[in-house]
Amino acid sequence: MNMYFITTDSTADFPKEFYESEFDVVKMSFVLDGELYDGYEKEFLPSQEFYSAIANGKVATTSMPSVGLIEEFFENICSKGFDILHVSFSSALSS
Repeated sequence: MNMYFITTDSTADFPKEFYESEFDVVKMSFVLDGELYDGYEKEFLPSQEFYSAIANGKVATTSMPSVGLIEEFFENICSKGFDILHVSFSSALSS
C-alpha cells in the first residue's frame, strides 16, 4: 500500500501552521476590486482582511484553476509514489 498525500483547495482556509510534508493546497485565485490574488505572484489576503474588504464594498470574483495547473499539481505528487486523498470544494458550488 502506498502512502497517502492529502490535498485540498484554498477554499478550505486550512491554517498554514498545520501543513505537513504530505499535505498541499491547490491555489484558487480571486480578483478583489480589480486586483488578482493568485497565491503565486501575489499572496492571498488573510481571511479577516478579505472579508473586511467585502464588508467595505469591494467586489470579489473567483475563477477555477486551469486544467494545466491542476494536472501539474497532481502529477508532481503522483510521480513521488503517493496515492492522493483530495478534499475539495463541492462541484455543486463551483466548476
